[in-house]
Order: sequence, then C-alpha cells, then structure tokens
Amino acid sequence: MVDLEYSRDDVVTLDFKLSAESAPAFIFGVVSKYHIKQTRKERFDLTYFTKTTESSLLPANACLMSEHVDVTELVLKSSAGTKFLSKLSDPTINRYFRSFVITDQPEKRPVTGPIPASKKERHVILSLNLPSKSESGVTIPLVQAVFDLIDWLDTKPTFKDEHIARKLVKARTELDATLAKEFAEPTEEEKEAAEDAKRAAKRKAEEEKLAGMTTEQQRKYEEKERKKALRKAQGKMVFKQ
Repeated sequence: MVDLEYSRDDVVTLDFKLSAESAPAFIFGVVSKYHIKQTRKERFDLTYFTKTTESSLLPANACLMSEHVDVTELVLKSSAGTKFLSKLSDPTINRYFRSFVITDQPEKRPVTGPIPASKKERHVILSLNLPSKSESGVTIPLVQAVFDLIDWLDTKPTFKDEHIARKLVKARTELDATLAKEFAEPTEEEKEAAEDAKRAAKRKAEEEKLAGMTTEQQRKYEEKERKKALRKAQGKMVFKQ
C-alpha cells in the first residue's frame, strides 16, 4: 500500500499575523491536491468552515477551500489575487507549493469554549516545500505576491452583497454558541438527569446479567450484592456518645 501524501520534503511555513481590523472576517484557502488530506486533518478552520472545490482559475494540481463563492471572487479577482495566481501557475514555483490560507479562526478546535473577541486573530499563511540550495530563490515571487495580498487585505475590501458579510458573522456566532454549550458547566437539573441515566444503565446491565444466570447463580449474586450494600450502609453510620 502506498501513501500518496507521503513526502520527504522539508516544509517552510510563513505565518503573518494581521491586525484585527484587516479585511472582513472570512476563510479562504488554496491547497495542493497532494496535501489536501493532511490539511483537512490538521486545520480545524478549513475543515469546519469551507467547502473543497475545483477551479479553472487554479493550476490543475491545486483546489479551493473557500467559505463562500463570493469570498473566492473577492480574493482571486483582486489585482493582488491575479498576481498570486500568475505566480502560482508558474511550474518552477508550483512544484514547491503546499497551501495558502487566509483565516480569522484557530488552526485547532478550541478545547475550553469560544475564543474571547480580544484574543481572536487573523492570519495569512503560506506553506511551501523547501527548495534545494540551487533553487533557493525560486519561490520568492510567490512570497512577494502574498505580501501584496496582505497589503490588499489591509485596505479592508468589502463584498458587493452585504448579505455575505452577515452570513459569515452568523457562522461564527453559531460556532461560538456550540462551543459555549459544549463546555458550559452543567445545571443541577442536567447533573440529576445524568445521574438518573447512569443509575438506569446500571440497573439494565444488572438485569441483563441476571437473565443469563441459573436460579442458584442468581441467589448467590443477590446475596453478595445484599452484603455489599450492608457493609456500605454500616460504613456511613455515625455513632453519638
């Protein structure tokens, strides 16, 4: 069996942190098809928010991971996006390309609840296979094109349809609500319901166990459980002088 995503190449990742005010909050990615499976495993933001599609604008070995078709048009049809595509389509550069991501969400799924607004970050990330020493400057034009995209994002481009921006905000609000519910402290009612379910499951397991026993085995088991309950009750007794 051959893993088609296996690679011995060294990887270099350029991660640019943007100001919180840069551009509308969206997620957009261009990913090499050779690394799409790994990218889905490693990046929560791309997996949760985007859809993977083909595009005639991209080289044959790359695909889109975009949150919305309007996001794709906003990025790729800008002058900076056109320049990026031009450099990415150059075969001498393209063979080193792994992924390019614009994101306002974390790479890993939050494990303590929604991220506070004050701690949310926006990033532009370019990942490349490291060229050999003899070709160390080959990918520089692509890196420069990414700098142009960062400058373009700083101009705060907007969508033609305001509904798109509201839709993106709604998706983030829904994620925060899901995370808040998932990591919230259970109420007393929820705790009691959980205990009831636990006791019911224990009773069912005991009934199933007894059903598979002979009469004599059942008698011995019930006697053992009775003595266990008695010892437990005695251990809780408090004697007063």
